[in-house]
Amino acid sequence: MKDKRNDSIECTVNECRYHSKDADYCTLNKIRVVKNDIMAESQESTDCGSFEMK
Repeated sequence: MKDKRNDSIECTVNECRYHSKDADYCTLNKIRVVKNDIMAESQESTDCGSFEMK
C-alpha cells in the first residue's frame, strides 16, 4: 500500500484500507470501478472494486 494520498482520487470511505489518513483521498495509484447491475444507470449501480476493509 502506498502511504501518500492520490489527489486524483477523492474518497470518503474511512473504513477502506486505502483511505488516506490525513484527508478524504485514496492512496492507490488507480482504482477499479465495478457495476452492480447488468446495465449501470445510476451512481448506485456502481462501486469501487478496489475497496478492502481496514
